[in-house]
Amino acid sequence: MSFYSDSNVKTRYFDPSTFVPGARASFELDGNDLAYLPNMRILNIGFTNSTSNNTNYNRLVGALGVVQSIRLLDGKQELSSLNQASLYRGFLNCNKRNDEIISVTGFLGRNELGYAPGNDGITLDPDAQGVNGVTQLGSEGIATLGYLDLREVFPMLASVSHLPTAVFKNLRIELTYIGDTNGKNLVSPNNQGSSVGARPVLAVDVLENPAIVNKLNKSLQNASWMEVEHDRFRIPATATNGGAGDQDVVQNTNVKLNGFNNKRIQRLLLVKQIPDPAVFITANAIDAYGIYASQNLYKETLQIRVNGRNIFPRAGLVGDNERLASLTDNFGPMLSYPSSNSQGVDATNLVTRNNDLAGQLDYDGVLIGDYINDLQIQLGRTGTASTDARKPNTTTLDVHCFAEIMKTMRLTATGYNISYVQ
Repeated sequence: MSFYSDSNVKTRYFDPSTFVPGARASFELDGNDLAYLPNMRILNIGFTNSTSNNTNYNRLVGALGVVQSIRLLDGKQELSSLNQASLYRGFLNCNKRNDEIISVTGFLGRNELGYAPGNDGITLDPDAQGVNGVTQLGSEGIATLGYLDLREVFPMLASVSHLPTAVFKNLRIELTYIGDTNGKNLVSPNNQGSSVGARPVLAVDVLENPAIVNKLNKSLQNASWMEVEHDRFRIPATATNGGAGDQDVVQNTNVKLNGFNNKRIQRLLLVKQIPDPAVFITANAIDAYGIYASQNLYKETLQIRVNGRNIFPRAGLVGDNERLASLTDNFGPMLSYPSSNSQGVDATNLVTRNNDLAGQLDYDGVLIGDYINDLQIQLGRTGTASTDARKPNTTTLDVHCFAEIMKTMRLTATGYNISYVQ
């Protein structure tokens, strides 16, 4: 937009109108401005800690993982929202090229992702950002905090040229934080002092030239976008949860999801979570990526049934790399290193901390592109006898389903209507 080069745009900074550390924050935009541009961003997301040299963010989600849910509202009307935002953040942080992660988004989000040659010049270090200290929490005044582009969590913003206050009269942003940072694997529980939520700041670009706003208003008619909605199901633990009797026993889970009924789904993402944070703690440090990882399952099979028909032929997606191909075909580049989406592979000489990080970034992503009357997911795993704390092949798993739902906004003489696309 050419008006960025002149004095027609000014950046406004908003302190939260409501802020409860570790609980919630909300921002209310001034309705006296003519229009807001959609490139809204929140600064200073994260935590501070007085013992910054000993406390680190979760390697996968970083500072941005502290947001549990976030909503964009106009008065009581919800324009866009994202639930289970911390889990989805883990995927977004990986859904990029390695060079972009290691050079840009790792620093902005304060995560440790991005691989680089290890100190020996042979192995790969899959969380190379840590050497830069970007994931260490800072003390008050020198905090290491994150930057969140709201277009990543509010797809509606990416579909409009501007937000005129004549139409959107009472814009408000609400964030809910994850309160128990240590217990939820967000911050390393090193017993070196408590982590305190930092006060965020909202940065918004404001259009102040009436001529430009009126011209843009004439082209603002309709908008459509893919809202990300959430549902989940649970895979129960096997009879002995890693006992000798579980070896090679196939467990098939067949569930019907009702959360997406009567909606049109484009893409569907599955995140396979071990929900118990305690199994990821060793010596007051978080193993791997904690509960925000997506676990690889031994000999996983995936079939999705939409309105009575199977999406995939025969047994569905049956191999680790076959599922990775489906993910990258539909969602684009993914951070991947040897053994990131598999288990039972000896990558000790290839990847630093392979035993800790193997099988921790195994997402399932598929294209549906249909209106949903009935959605069934069939997911299978094969048990293995194990004494490890995690036991992804036999323990209880929560499978989080993030679906892109098509929504549309139509302007009317009295305002606007937002609805699902039929």
